[in-house]
Amino acid sequence: MGIRYLTHGLILLFIVAIHPVSLLGQSPEIKSDKSWQMGAFAGVSQYFGDVSNKTYFEKLSGESKFSFGLLARKHLNEKIGLGLSFSRSSLFSQKENTSTAIPIFLEYSGHSNQYVFHSYLNLSNIFYGYADRKAYIYGTIGIGYASWDGALTNYQTNTVITDFATAVSQNYSLGAPMIPIALGIEFPLSPSLRFNIESSLTTLLSDDIDYYKDGYQYDFLAHTHIGLNYYVGVSQPKTRKPARYRPTLTHWEPSAQVTVVDYERFPLTPVEKAPKIELPPLKLPETQVEATPQAKPGFEFRVQIYAKRQPVSSPSVIYRHINFEYPVVENYFNGIYRYSTGSFRTYSEAESYARNLQSRGVYDAFVVAYENNIRVTITPEMKR
Repeated sequence: MGIRYLTHGLILLFIVAIHPVSLLGQSPEIKSDKSWQMGAFAGVSQYFGDVSNKTYFEKLSGESKFSFGLLARKHLNEKIGLGLSFSRSSLFSQKENTSTAIPIFLEYSGHSNQYVFHSYLNLSNIFYGYADRKAYIYGTIGIGYASWDGALTNYQTNTVITDFATAVSQNYSLGAPMIPIALGIEFPLSPSLRFNIESSLTTLLSDDIDYYKDGYQYDFLAHTHIGLNYYVGVSQPKTRKPARYRPTLTHWEPSAQVTVVDYERFPLTPVEKAPKIELPPLKLPETQVEATPQAKPGFEFRVQIYAKRQPVSSPSVIYRHINFEYPVVENYFNGIYRYSTGSFRTYSEAESYARNLQSRGVYDAFVVAYENNIRVTITPEMKR
């Protein structure tokens, strides 16, 4: 189980490596959410290793213990961030070893402290674009160090086999590097406060946490947490209240008597109109406009962007991140559903639009010709 989760994490890192532009780029109309996130979380922890033979759900009854922690994270933009976290987990597990002549009933009980530096990926914004959502799916992957203490006992005889006080003398370590991978969902409660649910798997690069070696190369810790996070520095629009006009009730009186003088009105002297000057009509030399070469009547050129033996539910899902200037049309020909866009009179116009789509990520775009909505072969005469 642990190897499967670790593989998923490596796949996620591969996606990050091949799409650096999509992670660091941002739409010009969206401001970067360069904020700090402070959070606290708590939940249950589970141990998987040599002294363990139960699944995640089986461990919920008896082998799941309390875990809690704190985190601080800097968001570089709406998609990625970097952070530090600390967590403390209680561990408990039992297993019966029948491979020996006398069966041993093993029980491990202990605690672990984990210190992690991690990267944060807002998967909702990465794959579907930035938007105000009611929930955000995110993932984290990091590297850190875990220390532990505990005891391995025989729970039938209640005798200690190994504990942290004697582990070093038996060549067992009390700490090791680790690789944690997490997947969670975050719910905004306000612009600055969010609630999240997170599940993580930590691969310990050691086989010594339970002071017992029985086939597993690494030990694993699983956590399920709920948390509350406060975002510091979130930009919020500020509304300015309009100023209220308050009329003055003070009555003004002039300090001296004002004399009103009536002036005699004189009619204005009429202005003579200037004579109208008529200009001769302007004649431009006639120019011959060359006719734009166009396709043979009845033909039209399009740009094909996709083809498949099974139809798609909607042409808009073919390329979700590209806005086409023309409608996408579906045509069925020779057992294949073909999807094209645009309608051009000349081959050069269609070829120019196909190159434009190729530069925007539609790498399979090329020019095709249709006559009465039927696919036809493009001849050299049609390209002229």
